[in-house]
Amino acid sequence: LIPFISALEALTPEVHLEGLMTITEAYASAEDARDDFIKMKELTNQLEKYTGRALSLSMGMSADFDIAIE
Repeated sequence: LIPFISALEALTPEVHLEGLMTITEAYASAEDARDDFIKMKELTNQLEKYTGRALSLSMGMSADFDIAIE
């Protein structure tokens, strides 16, 4: 994703990444979404280091938001 963001910023300097958003697949248990949320947080951290700015992160739906905010 970082090469894509880099290319996007080079081609369209007026476009800036503000954050990421995800909805996981419909798991049988909200607990099963935990790994997806962890990976998304790790990706956000990597992108924050790359961009040098804080990014928004939106994830989870009503059935699993409590896992997402941990």
